[in-house]
Amino acid sequence: MVNITKEHSEPVAELLDIAPELILTVARVESANDILGFLFEPHVFSKLTNHQYDETVPDISYSKWDKTKYPKTKEARLRQFSRAVNVEPLKAYESASWGLFQIMGFHYKLLGYSSSIAMAQDLQESIEANINAFGKIIRDMNLVDTLRAKEWEKFARIYNGPGYKLNNYHIKLQNEYDRIINSQVA
Repeated sequence: MVNITKEHSEPVAELLDIAPELILTVARVESANDILGFLFEPHVFSKLTNHQYDETVPDISYSKWDKTKYPKTKEARLRQFSRAVNVEPLKAYESASWGLFQIMGFHYKLLGYSSSIAMAQDLQESIEANINAFGKIIRDMNLVDTLRAKEWEKFARIYNGPGYKLNNYHIKLQNEYDRIINSQVA
């Protein structure tokens, strides 16, 4: 567990003209401050491999997102990811979200990495790399103004995708932001 702080967030927050508490909010909701956090997405793996493994290894490759098929523990998720790495290493890394902000591996080029593996390794080692990557991603997704305005539902819909309501991301973001702000006032 790593504790991302307001001080860590300030340089990128200043660059984006947003409150550093907003950056903290997203990190805490996305990963609970776990820099080693990752989530392999079988539906993304299926898409990136042109569905060629959907029938032969359906536990690591299926065409539609299905929350019920995700392994319940981090250890089971790691085993699932390892199986995908054995099938298609680069596509497996591209099909997982990484680090404090759970950034998808397929963004590696946008973020200036040579591969999704290099991106994953950097995001699992450096708080600053995570925050810088998050800043680039939300600029690319045109989410800076949305985050600044605390439009949690819109932010969650774009950042997390259409399943955001099933996971209550918008509510979690609002609640975490309120918790951070209230803890600073007290």
